[in-house]
Amino acid sequence: MCQRCCDKVHPKFPTAKDHTMIDIGKYEKKSEKEKPIFSNLLCHEHSGKKCCHFCKTCNQLVCYLCIEKDHKFHELIEINQGFEMKMEILGKSQKKIDTGIHTQTCSEEEIRKIKFLEHASFNKTKQEILDYKEALTNAVNGHANELLDKLCQCQEKVSKSINQEEKKVKRNPKSLLNQKEVVDNILKTKNAKTVFTSADTFINTLETKMEPVNTTFQHVPKFSPGTGKMPDLQKLFGSLKNVTCPYNPEPKVIGEHTTNLNTCYNLNVSLDGSMWKNNQTMLKKVVPTDNGLKILMNFNCIILNMSQMKNGDLLLTVVGSPILKVIPSGTTELKDSCYDVSPLQPFGVHATPDNKVIISVFDKESIQEVVQRKVIVMNQLGFREKVFLNDHHNKPLFTLPRRVTSNNVNIISVVDLLSDNCYARTVFLDLSGNIKNIYRGHYSINSYENQF
Repeated sequence: MCQRCCDKVHPKFPTAKDHTMIDIGKYEKKSEKEKPIFSNLLCHEHSGKKCCHFCKTCNQLVCYLCIEKDHKFHELIEINQGFEMKMEILGKSQKKIDTGIHTQTCSEEEIRKIKFLEHASFNKTKQEILDYKEALTNAVNGHANELLDKLCQCQEKVSKSINQEEKKVKRNPKSLLNQKEVVDNILKTKNAKTVFTSADTFINTLETKMEPVNTTFQHVPKFSPGTGKMPDLQKLFGSLKNVTCPYNPEPKVIGEHTTNLNTCYNLNVSLDGSMWKNNQTMLKKVVPTDNGLKILMNFNCIILNMSQMKNGDLLLTVVGSPILKVIPSGTTELKDSCYDVSPLQPFGVHATPDNKVIISVFDKESIQEVVQRKVIVMNQLGFREKVFLNDHHNKPLFTLPRRVTSNNVNIISVVDLLSDNCYARTVFLDLSGNIKNIYRGHYSINSYENQF
């Protein structure tokens, strides 16, 4: 820029305070100074002699005495060529290191995923064992209580029968003693008339008063254990078995709700259980109840994308506005935020756990007309920290970036639209702007006829 722009125009931009001005002349001189210097390369074998060539055969710098002595018929090249060759080797090594770092990062993410899945599998299996133990214990206790109740009923019935007979046994001896006394008195008398008149009457009375005693009763039942032996508990209760694939938790439907929106473009769940959703022309905040979805708020606007910040504020990209909108947590107000991408149009927005905001932007909706397409990372105050535009070969990273997100190892994922027919890919970047991966769909699903 010229001096006038530097002094008066550029400082008017809000983000310019973080910019550093560099004098072009000084930069050119600095670049010249940073060029490699070969004149100070001295020979290790011949003191004070400067190196003049690089021997590819021996992979070392040589002076003219070295050439005359040992390297006369070797493949010699200029020092700057040797320097470029070494730099190329180092560049390839750097790429291998970057690949190794990427592989390790992916491996770390995979290990973290496996660790999470195995822990989830442990908790699930443990809970299944405890649930089955409780169910089996309840079933055993219920059956045991049923047997005990039945046993008590039988005991009560048998005891009642025995008690009745016991009363008979206690009544009969007393009656017999009284009758014995009568018989003894009759036997002692010498009065013949008494013997003849009382004997028959007493005998008949004795036969009617004697109560028969029953000594045959229904017995209390015995306990007959089940056919399963203690070692067979494994068959009864269950056992653990080895698995060949990691646990894959299946989503469980805990509730269903019907919305009156004909299309749901975005859905964002808040920490309080409420949900934000939108279609082409309306944004709604709802909360699930037993009677369906209760509407808390309504906004008439065309929402492209939304993301909720850590403090609960809802960020929105709106058609026709280069400034992101925000609905502060606990309010019903839709207003401008501090995130401004003028003069471009924002589409995708993603708020990270550390309050960074990632936004995909472009200047034209049509792929044939689009010139600028970027992904911008802003801090909590709305200042731009990073802009992803071109790769290291100065070629555009994106065709038409749409939705964005990131993971816990700071890999940014961008859904990149490749054509107006909605063919797309997912581009994965690190914070340095290096492409870590590009996903174009699954080989068994997507093809030229059925693109991702």
